[in-house]
Amino acid sequence: MRLLGEDLVLFRDRSGTLGLIAEFCPHRRASLAYGIPEIDGIRCPYHGWKFDSTGACIDQPNEPPVARSKRRSRRAAIPCKLSAG
Repeated sequence: MRLLGEDLVLFRDRSGTLGLIAEFCPHRRASLAYGIPEIDGIRCPYHGWKFDSTGACIDQPNEPPVARSKRRSRRAAIPCKLSAG
């Protein structure tokens, strides 16, 4: 979706949490609009990085668990909630 000239992805992860984050993955600029919803976030279809509803990168396959790039790979996020059903 586009909001105030910014491309965003609205998703619901498999636990039911809504997320509204910047569309493009910071690694190779793949569109998260084609992302795969998982229990706690959305996974990039290109290389598998996973982002939660706050825009934090929570998983990077084939990287050490304490990789610096995971902390720096945050996406802009806008808090959202379901209203009126």
